[in-house]
Order: sequence, then C-alpha cells, then structure tokens
Amino acid sequence: MNVNFLILKMQINHIYDLNEYDKIIENDSIRFICTFKPDPIFFMDGLDMDYVLQSNPSAFKMLRAFWKLSFIKIDDIEDKALFDIILKENEEFLAEYSDKIEFNPILHTKIQNLEKQDYELDASKIFEVAKNETMFKREMGLESALISYLMKNEEPFGRWDYLSHQVVASPFKPIDYMDKMDIFGYRKVPKYSTISKYLVMELKRDKVSKEVVNQIMKYVDWINQEYSHGDFDMIDAYIIGHDFDSEVVEYSKEIGIRFFSKNKPAINKKWSRLRILKYKIENSKLIFQELK
Repeated sequence: MNVNFLILKMQINHIYDLNEYDKIIENDSIRFICTFKPDPIFFMDGLDMDYVLQSNPSAFKMLRAFWKLSFIKIDDIEDKALFDIILKENEEFLAEYSDKIEFNPILHTKIQNLEKQDYELDASKIFEVAKNETMFKREMGLESALISYLMKNEEPFGRWDYLSHQVVASPFKPIDYMDKMDIFGYRKVPKYSTISKYLVMELKRDKVSKEVVNQIMKYVDWINQEYSHGDFDMIDAYIIGHDFDSEVVEYSKEIGIRFFSKNKPAINKKWSRLRILKYKIENSKLIFQELK
C-alpha cells in the first residue's frame, strides 16, 4: 500500500438530507470514511511499528509523532521509507494470492458515480461559519482555508507540490511539548523529484506579537538543519495574521535575517525571505496585503 494513494476522498453521510440510495454506507453513526486503492495489493499481516521505525530512522518524522491525531500526512521521503519496508517484508506474496486480500471496487464505483457536490470537502464551509466577519474565530479555520488557497497555486505564494499542517519541528520528546509548524511544504523542480524550495508559515487569526517572529525563525533554523542542510536559499517563510503592530513589522526586519555561506570557494550570502502578510475575509475569500 503506497501512502501517496491512501486518502482519496472523505465523505459525510449524516450532515446532508440524503435518501438511502445516495448514502455511501447505511450506518448513519459513521461520520467519515476514507477509501483507498491497494498499491500494489493488500497484505494480510501488518508490521510492528517499532520495526518499521527502525528500518530507516532518519526518514521517519511524522509517524513518530502520530499521537492524539486522526490523520497525518507524510512527505515523499517518509512515504517511500514506509512503502519500502512493507514491500520488502511481503515480497514473497507479490506473485501469489495467499496472505493477501483481493481488492473489491464496489464502494469506489459507488462513490465515483455520486453526483452530489456536497460530498466534496473544501474551505467553502469554513467561510460560511465566518460569514459577516473579517477574521476567523479559530486558528484552525485560518489554517484550513489557507491550505485550500495554497493548493490553487495562486499569488502571492505561487506553486507548492507538497503541503501539510502541524508538522513537527523539534527534537523528539513528549508529543504534547513538541513544536509544530502551522504549515509546511515544498516545491520540486518541474518534471523532477528534486526539491528546490521549502515553505514554512506561522498563522495567527487575530493580532501578531513579537513572539511569533521568534517562533517562525526557530522553524526556519529547524528546516535549515533538518531539510535544506545549510542552504537558507531554499527556505521561504511567512507570518500571516489579521492585525500587526508597526513594531512587530520592524522587529521582523531585524530578527528575520540569517548569514551563511555556500559553494566552494565559499560565497557569503544573506537570507531575508521572511514575508509579513495581513489577511482578511472578503466575499467568502481570503485577501492578502503584504506589509513592508
């Protein structure tokens, strides 16, 4: 099972007034279902998680922090590491039908034939809750709406090939005390699997304080250490909030700088790619204004 294909759709039965034919499953008490296709097949026996994590320790980040969560999204490196160990341990079953489950496409076909757009989850429902407001009532609302916006590859953020939220950004310790980036992502060189840029965002639904600037720069340093390996040029950072004091913007100019060297012979460079954006809700859309 390739994790890239894990979650194809999330569906809701009971929120909408549906007849029995339109319901995906008959049990009204089940709010969400996730469907996925096997790649290459379903295997009967699972693997112990300790064994999985030990198979490639440096690749696993989010799986180690899978705690008090319903779902997680892992990046390409972690996905491949998980796929590799599952496939390697089940290689003998690939050519035969023992110890594997045959895929039944009935449920998938039923979902694909449904024409109700209400089943598709997007940020529109979040904006309905925020009706007549210029800002979100909860941080998760802004987070969800911004992820939806980023998926459209529009300005001022441009194209990103991988996006996730609440990605761990500290050495391993008790999960409740780990730092987590509000939004993390990366961009690949077009037509290749090579990562060229990393994205980090810190979000505040209301007013932004100086502490937020310190926090995102801590994340920038984490990405530089764990992902870009000394190349700050690969990192784009954003603080997004509804309101800013002028002193916070000035503070970001002072703190949001890093000096580093790259290439051989060494070239001394300055990183200053921290951008400050003010958001507001207008006509059920996110509007951004960059503060300089």
